[in-house]
Amino acid sequence: MESNSHIQHAGFRNATYTTSNRTILTAMFAVWISLVGAGFLAMLIYQHDAKPHPEIVSRWPNSTDISRDSTRCNLLVFLHPRCACSLATLNELARIQSQCQDQLAIKILMYQPADAEADWLESPIVDLAEQIPGAERIVDRDGVEASRFGANTSGQVILFDPNGSRVFTGGITPSRAHEGDSIGRQTIESYVCRGEISVDYAKTFGCPLWDTKPNSPSKPRTLNDGVQ
Repeated sequence: MESNSHIQHAGFRNATYTTSNRTILTAMFAVWISLVGAGFLAMLIYQHDAKPHPEIVSRWPNSTDISRDSTRCNLLVFLHPRCACSLATLNELARIQSQCQDQLAIKILMYQPADAEADWLESPIVDLAEQIPGAERIVDRDGVEASRFGANTSGQVILFDPNGSRVFTGGITPSRAHEGDSIGRQTIESYVCRGEISVDYAKTFGCPLWDTKPNSPSKPRTLNDGVQ
């Protein structure tokens, strides 16, 4: 009898131990799923976090020091040289240039704070911008020109017609740091190449131009990386 009782108690303890293990494992799995889900949601929010364009000019401002080409459309591209998201913008810009070529005057404005260190413009963003054929590269000290045009986000572009009227403003990537078809790129190519336009605005995905510590790119890139 004592032997049977001992066996029954041992079996009960084993069953209880197994049930407890399963409960703990289930709880741990639930926590893991929650963390993965939260991380994935945070990533989606980050990728699709667009910045507003509160005060974009409707015409080329008289106060600017940037020359306007009156014989063709002008595309201004505002970039932060330390914003990793803007690598995708430059690759999309290369595609736009490939389609529009001499029909479009491209001006790339690189933000530089007044107290910038000497190596501020030593960046993969700047290196990549220098590979855009025919593009004019301008150092925008303290963001003066960005303020004059109303730009506030790295990757933001403004398209003007030859007369200086704004045609389109926004971003040219489908989400933050991602390349591919986008409303912005399609709109610019359609207007410059065929004179057709269906929208005048698209979301911009990038770091604030005046951000002192954006998500900096960590390795050099070339226009051959993903550009078709």
